[in-house]
Amino acid sequence: MGATVQTEDVPSAVVDRSACKGRGVRTALWPIRYKPLPDELLSSWLVRLAHGHGLKVQTFCNLIFGNRRQVWKPWQPQVLQDQLTEMGPSESSLDATKYAYLEFRDGGRVHNVGVMSDLVSKLKQSLGKEGCTFHLLHGENLQTKDSASMVIAVGEADGVTYAVDMKRRGVDVTLANTRKARTMGRVLQYMGLALALVGIPMIMVFVGFFMIAVGIFMWRGGKKMAMAYQYQMDLLERQVTLVSRIPGVRLL
Repeated sequence: MGATVQTEDVPSAVVDRSACKGRGVRTALWPIRYKPLPDELLSSWLVRLAHGHGLKVQTFCNLIFGNRRQVWKPWQPQVLQDQLTEMGPSESSLDATKYAYLEFRDGGRVHNVGVMSDLVSKLKQSLGKEGCTFHLLHGENLQTKDSASMVIAVGEADGVTYAVDMKRRGVDVTLANTRKARTMGRVLQYMGLALALVGIPMIMVFVGFFMIAVGIFMWRGGKKMAMAYQYQMDLLERQVTLVSRIPGVRLL
């Protein structure tokens, strides 16, 4: 992929496996072991490790830490001071452009990357330039379960960082509408649960089965709806917060 990343192979002889027995510690060495970059966030290191193994970040964390430990949460930030070497095929809509991948010299390949339309030109201008900074958010597509990322800011070599003015784009109204839609999803979810419970005593007749089936359908649909809108809210709130913390950022 053209990425140059430091790795370190640790000989198995130096691993004291007997000391780990009985402690619930997994001692198998990872096939790919990237060294953390200077001042790199833990979330950024986990993203690079997961992509290096060809896995989704959530899947990688579940394999390493177990399903019960929710180490990875949606929309984790990553800051890359790197060179953008390649931009994959893209699909554009009114508000954003989605790239199949972005290739970084040291950070490797990031798949399924969304860029808001106002920021696309700045991203293209950074292609092949040294010393640029890229602010990303990493999450997961709820429908396909594939990894998904967003470029929220691009810093040029001269130190100027550009990001989209979310306030100007009406983020407050969007968040308010999204909260209402999430609430509707939760109401639908609990209505379905109530309908199913009411149908249980009437299970001996046809109407009971019908009520339970409809209730389960409503509960599942409401749960998916609430999760989807909550996920969208998390992305918007995370983006606004991170952009506000970038020193001297110029809003587009």
